[in-house]
Amino acid sequence: MGVSSLFLDESVYLRFGRDKKHDLIALYFNINSFVLSDIYSPVEVALIFSGEGEYPFKQHTVLHLRRDGDEPYVNIWGLQSNNPNNGHGTFILKNLEDLVMEINKKISYSCNGNISMDNNRGPIEVITGEVTSRNIPYNKLAAYYNKNGLPTITKIKDGSTANIIIYKIINC
Repeated sequence: MGVSSLFLDESVYLRFGRDKKHDLIALYFNINSFVLSDIYSPVEVALIFSGEGEYPFKQHTVLHLRRDGDEPYVNIWGLQSNNPNNGHGTFILKNLEDLVMEINKKISYSCNGNISMDNNRGPIEVITGEVTSRNIPYNKLAAYYNKNGLPTITKIKDGSTANIIIYKIINC
């Protein structure tokens, strides 16, 4: 039985690759969790499975995504890896735009302007988020996102406070 036959519908995004140690990894995301989410139901995380058996959950590399109402963007509100410097976070970010395109297919959007939405939401047009740091300097995190295809913008609030924002327009 091939891997593609394990999933009989289009509700799961699964992408295979290799990490820095050349070990097999898989990016998993439940598309329906995102498409059908509302303010009462959280979106499942995008996560990496690896040959290291990254259990329990606290050892996963995960990306938290959300969509605020009917806004045409997906918001990154957390990328965490408890296995740093192995390429798992990079693998997630490099596949994020493709993942968003699959989400857009699920909400029945075609780039020629025909919209037949299953959930009354339009397509995702922008990936956004705020760069937040726990123990890594902001400039290194911004460089990391930029290197992985997610441009950052520094916004000055109140004349003195700076926020670093991720902002990428999705090309159909």
